[in-house]
Amino acid sequence: MLAPANALSASLFSSLQKADVNFVGFIDGNKEGDGIYNFQNYHCQKPDLVLIISPNYWLEINRLITKAPTLIIEILWRRKFVFNDDFKGRLAARFYSFIQSIKRYKRNVKVKLQKYQSVLGIPLSINSYRLLSLKNKYKGQRAFIIGTGPSLKNSDLNRLSEEITFACNKIFLAFENTSWRPTLYTIEDPLDIAEYIDDVSEFLDSSQMIFPEAYLDNHKRIAKAIHYEALSSKIGFEREFSSDMLTGIFGGESVVYGMLQMLCYMGVEEIYLLGVDFTYFFNQQKSSPYLIGQGEVNHFHQDYRQVGDLWVEPRLENSIGEYTKAREQAESLGIRIVNATRGGALEVFTRADFDSLVK
Repeated sequence: MLAPANALSASLFSSLQKADVNFVGFIDGNKEGDGIYNFQNYHCQKPDLVLIISPNYWLEINRLITKAPTLIIEILWRRKFVFNDDFKGRLAARFYSFIQSIKRYKRNVKVKLQKYQSVLGIPLSINSYRLLSLKNKYKGQRAFIIGTGPSLKNSDLNRLSEEITFACNKIFLAFENTSWRPTLYTIEDPLDIAEYIDDVSEFLDSSQMIFPEAYLDNHKRIAKAIHYEALSSKIGFEREFSSDMLTGIFGGESVVYGMLQMLCYMGVEEIYLLGVDFTYFFNQQKSSPYLIGQGEVNHFHQDYRQVGDLWVEPRLENSIGEYTKAREQAESLGIRIVNATRGGALEVFTRADFDSLVK
């Protein structure tokens, strides 16, 4: 069994599958069902071994797991560290946890400093200077958010060469068939970051890349990229929205939610969505909270997701709430969000015909 049910354990699960390991499921304190067992119930499955993969809560998890041998596994800077459940292993794991706590403290201090920088407009680092340079950079202009849905056409991308465009994820799969390149580019999902962030710079040399700071600890830094603080909404409360990239950006069910916040910070007056279909087809084969790719087509390119790839099940009802929040916040800032996607099922925003917008 693996604990807890997170992106790192899901990644290890994928490797275990290839090695024909008999996998029982995931153990977690906050989730249950679909192959995830609560700490109090997992012993019913009688696992031979539990692997703990958690940067912050390994000790608490280890205390709760008393029914099976455990290994504490961590991945740092592309190297795998395994701490055995003995005195030396626990001592090493405690030291690692101490180092992680220092990193969290430094990050919290950094977030507080960024708030003052935002108010005063005085950058205290090269990255802060870059973030400030984005503030109102496109004030009064229009921009297109490029989704990766099946309705997206290469011919449409060719028509956007003179527009401000913000793309994401595996949009680079379109580059073999178009000379268009996005003005801005981002990745947000930890699974996507782990899969290909180390390779995107070769495809996006002319684009401004923007990434969340916290998820990049295990990956090489791209020199020209700008990094923002990934904020989390309070549990039990509605999703929050930020129009200040120096303070941070709130994550959502879709990367598009963060992209909308960033464009508001950049002062864009009209935001058009293209290729945001809001429709998904998937079978029922799961790896705990993750789906296992079976060749389904939910994107513009046939090779977007390979058979066996892990991906997060879309929670469309949550996305509707987030998009509604984004629309309301944008309107309060005098910004209009319009859906120019060909077809699809997203009806939160006013619709527009793409062909009438771009000649």
